[in-house]
Amino acid sequence: MDPLQAVVRRQNDEEGKELYSSWALFLLLTLMACSLLLSYFLQRRKIQVIHESVVALLAGMLVGLFIRVANLYHIRDMVTFDHTYFFNMLLPPIILNCGYSLNKKDFFSLAVPIFAFAFVGTFISAMFTGVLAYLYSVTGLENLSLSFLECLMVGAILSSTDPVTVLAIFNQLKVEPRLYTIIFGESMLNDAVSIVLYESYKRFRGHSMHMGNMVQIIGLFFLVFTVSLVLGLLSGALCALVLKMTQLHRYRHLEICFITVMAYNTYFISNGIHMSGIVSLLFCGMALKHYAFDNMSRGTRDTLHDMFHVLSQLSENFIFLYLGITLFTNMEAIYKPVFIVYMVLVMVIARFVSVFPLSRLLNYVTVRIWGQTKCVTYEHQTMLFWAGLRGAVAFALAGDIPGHSGHVIRAMVLVVVVVSVVGFGGTIPTVIRALNIPTGVEPTPAPRSSAQARLLRTPDDAYSDSEAWIQSIDDRFIKPLLTRTPSPPAGTMSNSHRHHPDEDEEPRLLH
Repeated sequence: MDPLQAVVRRQNDEEGKELYSSWALFLLLTLMACSLLLSYFLQRRKIQVIHESVVALLAGMLVGLFIRVANLYHIRDMVTFDHTYFFNMLLPPIILNCGYSLNKKDFFSLAVPIFAFAFVGTFISAMFTGVLAYLYSVTGLENLSLSFLECLMVGAILSSTDPVTVLAIFNQLKVEPRLYTIIFGESMLNDAVSIVLYESYKRFRGHSMHMGNMVQIIGLFFLVFTVSLVLGLLSGALCALVLKMTQLHRYRHLEICFITVMAYNTYFISNGIHMSGIVSLLFCGMALKHYAFDNMSRGTRDTLHDMFHVLSQLSENFIFLYLGITLFTNMEAIYKPVFIVYMVLVMVIARFVSVFPLSRLLNYVTVRIWGQTKCVTYEHQTMLFWAGLRGAVAFALAGDIPGHSGHVIRAMVLVVVVVSVVGFGGTIPTVIRALNIPTGVEPTPAPRSSAQARLLRTPDDAYSDSEAWIQSIDDRFIKPLLTRTPSPPAGTMSNSHRHHPDEDEEPRLLH
């Protein structure tokens, strides 16, 4: 082939790729639009039997089946799940929105059960699942051969839960805030813990596993989590300091862009130095709300809240469509039915083992030792067990396992995700009614700023000694360093301290 023909052929290939990518994007966005309209219909008619995420997953499966039967291989390759695309594009908006919209008071008041389930519970689930997966592997059924390390990685993958469907249903039903906060906090930290644990295992790929390596893995896990947490807090604090030292609040569009870029930059720099981007971004979002919020213009506060929520909603819907399509378009998947059924049962048992015994221990400590009421009621335990769906994070982690084992594990995880979302997610409203969990509860609105939170604090809002000490350090040293002197909330400010009418006006930039 002469050089001219090679150039022409390469140009035709590029044009064809652009054409098929346009059709693939059109297909995905059309499904997204239909999903949003369906969501409107379900909410309008107050239909709670099936959730929009389940419908999006099923719709994606139908489209994926059509693509496979019609042998549209050009489009098939472009709509099949890509774990790199998921981690870099789809997951960050969800994590950032969770961190930024977190109710800190409720979260830290329930920190003991949240951190217990997120750390201890996830580790129990991961080890239990990994060991049982290895026991199946050594039987030799279906000619399956997985190393012990690969089984531990499977345990970390399947210990990752997906809060999207559960929390969306909770929001619609207005479930009591205590249950919502426990499941929200456990799910968010659980994903981070699972990913860090998986990455810790991955660093020992190719090495034999012994007790010394397990100790190193645990130490590496806590190191990565701690460094990632500190990195996220420092990034949020740096953003707050820049907003304080500049007049960005007078240029609202630049202010919004700067805050958004700083947040996402935290995620990528954390991943770039082999830390956990999810942990960093989650705590960066919390720091932005706690420190940078007081330095923002009023318009930026409202815009960021809406923008983060919109991006998160779009990502969530897209993920379920993406997973549904991939169930039929992933041509490399190797399905082993007995192994899949076995792992579905293991997933359920592991969730049971990681929730109920730990809940009994927490209740024993809070009642017998601390002299308080039960930390986690039986109804909350059951709902926490039922809410342990597996989602896109689990499948994305499996995408990094190479070779024949990777194809088998990805197929198994994908089916487990679909079964858990449809089976458990689709029955959550029924379980809530069966347990008589209060619904229709209006949550207490969060203060618009930290200054308002301090002014609205009552004597009943008592802190423990450690909480009071941390709060005192924050109020006396950190807050004054990172924030402007905030104005009192509406109705309490004097005329001399009223918000300047030009604060939110955006001056014309000089060119």
